[in-house]
Amino acid sequence: MRLFEMLLLLLNVVFSAENLLIKKRLPKWALMLTSIVSMAILAIHLLVEGYRLQLIFLYCVTVLVFIYAIFNYYKTPVPGKASHAKRVLGNTFIIASLLVTAGLMYIFPVFTLPNPTGTFKIGTEVLHLVDQQRTETLDKSAKGKRELMVQVWYPAENTSGSPIPFIPDTQILGPMAENYGLPGFIFQYLKYVLSHSYKDANISSAKNSYPLIIINHGFGSSRFIHTSQAEDLASHGYIVVAIDHTYNTFATIFPDGRMTTCKTNEFFSSNDDYQTTRSNRDKIGKVLTDDVTFVMNELQLINSGQIQSSLKGRIDLAHIGIFGHSIGGATAYDSSYDSRITAGIDLDGGLYRLDGRAGSNKPFLFIDSEDQFKNIKMVM
Repeated sequence: MRLFEMLLLLLNVVFSAENLLIKKRLPKWALMLTSIVSMAILAIHLLVEGYRLQLIFLYCVTVLVFIYAIFNYYKTPVPGKASHAKRVLGNTFIIASLLVTAGLMYIFPVFTLPNPTGTFKIGTEVLHLVDQQRTETLDKSAKGKRELMVQVWYPAENTSGSPIPFIPDTQILGPMAENYGLPGFIFQYLKYVLSHSYKDANISSAKNSYPLIIINHGFGSSRFIHTSQAEDLASHGYIVVAIDHTYNTFATIFPDGRMTTCKTNEFFSSNDDYQTTRSNRDKIGKVLTDDVTFVMNELQLINSGQIQSSLKGRIDLAHIGIFGHSIGGATAYDSSYDSRITAGIDLDGGLYRLDGRAGSNKPFLFIDSEDQFKNIKMVM
């Protein structure tokens, strides 16, 4: 929670408590002073921190109390039952509004990402990659080549300015909310959350090259979900690449402004039998694994200087790790059959494309429930 929004809530809570607990009406000057201070804090909050819809009831209470204070200061209220009834109604509205606001602030806080635990500062850049060898298949209406947005985090030095936002493009926040069955506006406040990464910062000269880690997000998720993991790894001296698997994200924004949303859920139906579901999962899985292969190929070209980048010669391609969550974990395991990958982790993910293949002989960690792990052992 941010400082001025918290102060605004506390001041309104104190005012309400005094108004309820003190039988005698507050002096006109005290009500006026309290409301002026509240309006001043509201103005600072809006100018410095920015508004968010979770606080709409708090804004209304602050403004209405201010209007009432002005009216009360210059006019003598008429005593009687009507005046008492209005006071009860007003207090009820204020208390309900503050309770709702406090609940929304708790459920949807403007949080701070965990501080990276390593010694390196963190730089980041975003790559737009087009695989000319593959036609898009996850969206049946798409006719072009497979396109990916990939974010890279790396150890940096000489950082300046402010870190980039946690969500650089707020257009994805509407589809993100809808993906969880929530109103499209509910996550707009995330635009105020900052990362610990600096755009296009110089890569650190402390080492000649840094080992590579590839991250794969879960079903219908996004690379942004793994920001804190990527930042922490980069702070310890890794180059970290997170892939937005197009059409398996809640939203992906391309440099020309196009936005794609999740289409992989269209491959599944509650009426499908097991074999159909498994076949469709394998089809999606092959695309995701091919994404990883393509990205590694592009990183080789970047490292050799065939694609222009400040990362030229700085990626240790002899040491590549991979991990992912959910279907991203399955992608990590399936990708581990590539000879370039050294080790991997599957975070609470299943597996796909197992028919006719022996288990991977790479060091690989599965983090799952006990029941899920028993299932994994049966098929490996």
